[in-house]
Amino acid sequence: MSIAIQSEMTKQGGIVLIDEIEQGLEPDRITTLVRILKNTKHGQVFITTHNSNVVTECDCRNLFVRLHDSTTLLNVSMDLYACHRYNPNVFFAKRIILCEGDTEQGFLQSIDSWLLNNKFINFSSLGIVIANVGGGANMYVYALRLNELGYKTCIFADNDKPQELKPKKDECEEKGIVSFLCEEGNCMEKQLLKDLSWSGISNIIQCDQKSFSKIHVIPSKFKEQIEKASNQDQQQKIRNDIANRAITDKWFKHIQGGEFIGNVFIQDWNNIQENHISKTIVALLNWCNIAYD
Repeated sequence: MSIAIQSEMTKQGGIVLIDEIEQGLEPDRITTLVRILKNTKHGQVFITTHNSNVVTECDCRNLFVRLHDSTTLLNVSMDLYACHRYNPNVFFAKRIILCEGDTEQGFLQSIDSWLLNNKFINFSSLGIVIANVGGGANMYVYALRLNELGYKTCIFADNDKPQELKPKKDECEEKGIVSFLCEEGNCMEKQLLKDLSWSGISNIIQCDQKSFSKIHVIPSKFKEQIEKASNQDQQQKIRNDIANRAITDKWFKHIQGGEFIGNVFIQDWNNIQENHISKTIVALLNWCNIAYD
């Protein structure tokens, strides 16, 4: 009733102020109300929200952010259009981890579960949001624009196209945005298969894929080769062969696949602490103010 009365005021050029517009409303009603209000042709409407449905329904040009330690309203850049549509929760975060794709998202979700089970904290309890923003330069552009709004943002991604992405990566570094990446030339699967212990490699091959939305054939020959490998050279060749097949056939290019390889990594963590992937995850946790011991 109050909103209806205030809406009538806009027809006379009045100003409507609504605090926490989502209070007491179901998601579909929130969407309908925001659509009605944003089509107001007379007067002005100001609303505040902590609801992702409201953010998604608004256009970037009508979105303004004020962080807790700021007294300034900042307009959301149109460069963040796709981000605000598909990852609206970033605007309510204290810190944001931008990841490149489903594999990275699933991998971080497995880390998140481990944190909750072993340290009784997780990313969300600390106000940290994981946003899957896709690959290419987009993740760096999003990081730059979110940084301009005052959000503490980092990137967790592959590093298989270092030269192509170097200009944007360097720009992010100049702004103090940290990138937690695989070694140059590696995607997540290749990095993991390079760094895992030999028992970890065996666990990768024994994946039963029960939770996967799409099943891939993992050749039984790899299990036989792992059992017979007797020296470092043979093991390295098998690692490379498995990595190439996993990448070509997209064994883990989905969230469930990322969760699986993340769980294999966690089981193997104590055996590979000096390897790149372990150091990268420890550095990421430190950035999140989470101590790993």
